[in-house]
Amino acid sequence: MEAHEEKMAQRKRIEDQRGNKIDGSNLGAPEPGVRESDQVNLTDEESRIMPFLDGGVEQTYNCQACLDIESGLLLTHGESDSRWTRGNLPLRWKP
Repeated sequence: MEAHEEKMAQRKRIEDQRGNKIDGSNLGAPEPGVRESDQVNLTDEESRIMPFLDGGVEQTYNCQACLDIESGLLLTHGESDSRWTRGNLPLRWKP
């Protein structure tokens, strides 16, 4: 609860600085404890339930790869349990 209050105070400071509201919904504090709708994957705790463009969801990882266009050589790869793709694949290869 304290972390949520800190985050909301930070959001308020940013809004005051900018002079306008931050896009997105202003969700309430998370409820402590286990809910009936909570799910646990007993075989792979590190994967996450992720939404797909077709509207479905699946327990999976976010896998990414970086290839050289000319040679087709795999330069780097990465896996993440985040549904967001931006920033999940650090550049490890330098020419």
